[in-house]
Amino acid sequence: HLNSRPYQVRTTKHLNEQDDVPATEKITLLTNLLKVDMSLECQLHDILWSAEDNFGSFEKVIYRISGAEVPAYICNSKQPRDKEVWILCLQGHTSGMHNSIGVDSATESKRIQVAGDRDIGSWCLKNGFNAICVEQLCLGERTEQKQEKTHGHPCQDMSMQLLLLGRTLMGVRVSEVLAIVKYLRLKRGPNITIGIIGNSLGGTVAKYCHVLSSDIQFGILSGCISEFEYSLIENSGRHCCDLYVPDLLIHFNCSDILGLAAPKLSLIVHGLGDQLFPILGFSKSYKRAKAFFIEHGADDKLRPIIGLGGHRLYLNLIGAELDKQPQIVGVR
Repeated sequence: HLNSRPYQVRTTKHLNEQDDVPATEKITLLTNLLKVDMSLECQLHDILWSAEDNFGSFEKVIYRISGAEVPAYICNSKQPRDKEVWILCLQGHTSGMHNSIGVDSATESKRIQVAGDRDIGSWCLKNGFNAICVEQLCLGERTEQKQEKTHGHPCQDMSMQLLLLGRTLMGVRVSEVLAIVKYLRLKRGPNITIGIIGNSLGGTVAKYCHVLSSDIQFGILSGCISEFEYSLIENSGRHCCDLYVPDLLIHFNCSDILGLAAPKLSLIVHGLGDQLFPILGFSKSYKRAKAFFIEHGADDKLRPIIGLGGHRLYLNLIGAELDKQPQIVGVR
């Protein structure tokens, strides 16, 4: 029975429900729970190839971040908006970042059809945004190559091993993305606008980055918003262990984390048929987080986008919503 489960036995309020706790303290706690390393530095290590199509130019690069080599695509739109906008693009549990620009993974030279609107880098270029598509640890080119005995899910081994070292896979991924964001801000200057987009796991990483970085002005968080009791608890058998962070639920629910993004523009995208993050949990998370945005005088900056399908992106709906925010993302 639900009432017998530990997550419902709570004698104190979640941290974000305590009005006397400053937001900076909450963000520090979240950073510590995730084991995010905010000190990581990013450098451009190599450019592997370049190409272009009708909408933009592409470079495949290797970033070096604290000894790790992180592949990415840097994409520049040929039809930019009147503001310079960069969007960090994060895949979920897919075959990797190649989906973001719609090319095959083997040669990166052939166009492929990408399901669920996951070709987010290509969408950025068509809509006047520049993009950086990041290959996240354990996915795509960064899957395990040497360990002989591995779990069927690509994230399982690294998640468990990092816990033994007092770290989390989620924290490592967030740390790397934030290092790239810092590098981008350093190279492009203070006047650019930076956003982040992701679906599913990519949406969760984007959510944490959006909350933790003052360099990110807007977040597009898809297929990842639902109070934890409806998603990570009720649906635990359908989620990867990389979403689970020790002690997280003691202090935060999904809405508490989302509320820390206020007053920044936050588009939360959800499919009515999403079985991983049920609509009831999404609705509760939105309503609770909206209270935080209202406190910041920014209730119009938390924008729900509801698609009629399942666990996927809805790029046409996202584009229409972004076009309503010219002061942030410019105009085409």
